Amino acid sequence: MPERNVVPWTSIIGCYSCAGSVEVAFGMLSEMRHEGIQPSSVTLLGLLSGASEVAHVQSLHGCAVVYGFESDMCLVNSMLNVYCKCERVEDGRNLFEYMSGRDTVSWNSLISGYAQSGDVREVFQLLYKMRVEGVVPDKQTYASVVSVAATQSDVRLGKSVHGQILRSGFEVDSHVETAVIVMYLKCGNVDLAFRIFERTMHKDVILWTAMISGLAQNDSADRALMVFCQMLEFCSLFRPCESSGTSEVTSYSIWQHSTQNNQSNLSSTRLETISSLILLQLM
Repeated sequence: MPERNVVPWTSIIGCYSCAGSVEVAFGMLSEMRHEGIQPSSVTLLGLLSGASEVAHVQSLHGCAVVYGFESDMCLVNSMLNVYCKCERVEDGRNLFEYMSGRDTVSWNSLISGYAQSGDVREVFQLLYKMRVEGVVPDKQTYASVVSVAATQSDVRLGKSVHGQILRSGFEVDSHVETAVIVMYLKCGNVDLAFRIFERTMHKDVILWTAMISGLAQNDSADRALMVFCQMLEFCSLFRPCESSGTSEVTSYSIWQHSTQNNQSNLSSTRLETISSLILLQLM
């Protein structure tokens, strides 16, 4: 090109970054600046899309400060998200505290970072502060809170989170509802998880598989087999193209936990029945 402005530079840098050639993208950023062309916040966003190392986000953070992009909410939220994904939650927290304005995405990124590190106290403190500042939690917020509650295997904590979700009106969301069911299964409360599952109107493949796997892991192979058969019937009626792949995953879950768990009370006849059903579905 005889003359290149920030637009073509941003496009090519973003393409390299998305393709995984992050070092090439950073090299082009240096060349761009050497030619006297100032990157835009979109240029830095394009680089962030492929950043997977803390050195990358720290370099881009420095560029954002130098070029005055600190008030760009989209860019700062992206940096915060990458910091947390790189397991540098404290660096992300420092960035969060210096933000001039914070939206739901900002709070969710930091809460998710602490949830992934298993810091229950910080997750719940942030949830409280989020509400105090008038920011309404959404399904992503509650999914992170539920996930950290599940890691503790504390049913009282789980019920507390579930109660907050009910009061917020998010239980109808399938993503959050699946997370709640998985949480109760990890806490060993099979009956409550099963009741929520039975009341769920819209069950997707993720929910079916999570429920069956969770029941099998909790020595409830009878229920797992029952739900498995219900799922096959559902898939054959409404999603025949998906039934094969779903059957393979869930069949393996039932078989693995039914045969390898020494505490299982399944009789040899019932195991033979499970084997026959699974083989029929995988043929």
